[in-house]
Amino acid sequence: MNITINNTIRRKFMAGFVRSSDPNEIVIHGTGGGASASVMIDWMLSGERVKEYVRGIALYHYLIDFSGEVIEIISPDNWVYHSSSGAHDKLTIGIEMMNKSTNNENEYTDRQYTALFGLIDELMKKYSIKSIVGHGYNGKKYSNLDKNCPGNFDWQKLGKHLSDKGVRTEYEPRRFNII
Repeated sequence: MNITINNTIRRKFMAGFVRSSDPNEIVIHGTGGGASASVMIDWMLSGERVKEYVRGIALYHYLIDFSGEVIEIISPDNWVYHSSSGAHDKLTIGIEMMNKSTNNENEYTDRQYTALFGLIDELMKKYSIKSIVGHGYNGKKYSNLDKNCPGNFDWQKLGKHLSDKGVRTEYEPRRFNII
């Protein structure tokens, strides 16, 4: 899998916190706007959310563009606050998928799904992933926030991919438990 590493965010704001244990959860997000990954990164660099970014808030590990390009923003060896779950984020990896709709209502592209599934496969080889959830799931569970994130995401498509790979899961809305 080809992953482009972009160090600009971690150099300007922060590289994340050192993990004390391996991550065991993948959190899928939708960007809630943005024309492309490069525009999203430029917007982040503009500093509108600098007060959050320097504290490791609202950052994430990977960004998947409409074309399927995967960009590493923060190394998964570090953790950041990204899923409205507080200290639980120490065990998570955040993957943002570009979505032009401010409420993540647009469909994700086939290339985005292909890239996401490849990235998930790689992360599952490296780490003992026990669950794959949507940002909205963690927001509700840990902060009582009801976010439409990742929004118009095809959980059945992800379930089929995992099943085809021989991964046994239990599904609940916006969450797969790996069994």
